[in-house]
Amino acid sequence: MKIDQTQPVRTSMFSVRGWTLNVAVLATAGSALAGVHYVDVNSINATPPYTNWTTAATNIQDAVDAAAAGDVIVVTNGTYHPVNGGQTAEIRSVNGAQFTTISGGVPDALGARKEQSATGSL
Repeated sequence: MKIDQTQPVRTSMFSVRGWTLNVAVLATAGSALAGVHYVDVNSINATPPYTNWTTAATNIQDAVDAAAAGDVIVVTNGTYHPVNGGQTAEIRSVNGAQFTTISGGVPDALGARKEQSATGSL
């Protein structure tokens, strides 16, 4: 059976628009996969996975432990201890470095940390 190739291919505008819509939805869903975890040193209802201010973690380490690679951790005003490791996540301060401090230090010969306040851009 021979196909007549002289006839134009008919494409419904609906199917093209539907395909475009599917691409847009999938692109949005891909960027929405990155989770956001919240940290508030004064939180009174810390509940993993810390996905809103009501259930915010009280320390950054807990939020990092609940995060997946590529997630964002949002911290509010306060002083926090450094992170000891975990997933690669972006840490952001809600109100900037002037209101959020990560208090760190350099380990001494025995591994104990001497506290030093270091305020920087988060």
